Amino acid sequence: MLVCASSHSKYKSILGKNKHSTKLLQLEPLQSNGYDCGLWVLAQIAAVLRGYDITNMREDDMHSFRRYLQSLVLSIPIPDM
Repeated sequence: MLVCASSHSKYKSILGKNKHSTKLLQLEPLQSNGYDCGLWVLAQIAAVLRGYDITNMREDDMHSFRRYLQSLVLSIPIPDM
């Protein structure tokens, strides 16, 4: 893939192998702290698995998302040994 960046833009254009598709990527960070990066990765994965290109979550949503993930993990059944 060839990555082209405009010096006055906050977005990058990615040209695919056939050079007919362009996708915009946001380069600005979505978090202002140093500990929610893993949550942002999981939120992005969840968005892609649901068919979206990017999550629409905000930094204020991370506490709720963390609690949601915790409830999912705690709901995993533990098999009897």
